Amino acid sequence: MGYYSLDGFRYAHAWIVASSGIFSYLINNGFPLGRFFLISDFVSPYNPSTIADLQQLRSDLAIPLEALTIIAVSKLHPVKGFDDLLVAFANIPAAIDDRPTYLIIVGNGPLWIQLQRYSQQLNIEDRVRWTGWRDEAGRFQEPADFMCICFSSRKSRKRHIG
Repeated sequence: MGYYSLDGFRYAHAWIVASSGIFSYLINNGFPLGRFFLISDFVSPYNPSTIADLQQLRSDLAIPLEALTIIAVSKLHPVKGFDDLLVAFANIPAAIDDRPTYLIIVGNGPLWIQLQRYSQQLNIEDRVRWTGWRDEAGRFQEPADFMCICFSSRKSRKRHIG
């Protein structure tokens, strides 16, 4: 999978890992199962929102109540493939069954400005919302019609930006 070299990690008393992929990688490389703690890597638990709160969130983002939304929550890093997400979203019609379509990107990172510029090049900037880093990122997942999970990959691939 391309995770870290394990040479310097074998002698710890316990390990805290932030993804099931890393967890499996360590177990498959002989680390003892009983000394792991798997935690969420980005979205903290939260209390469910009321309908009024969800409507207010859409209003704050200038998204109509009837809109279809796609939400992606992650660090805006080259290995996450956000450029591919923007290309894919550019191929989605501006409205489906008279419902406008919007992409909400929750996160921040080194590609923040480049990705926003790329959305302009793709002529979708009016349908993309950039929230930046949010401690309450889970709130943005509640009203989502679709979730996009952006996984890290160390494989080299064609880049659209940068």
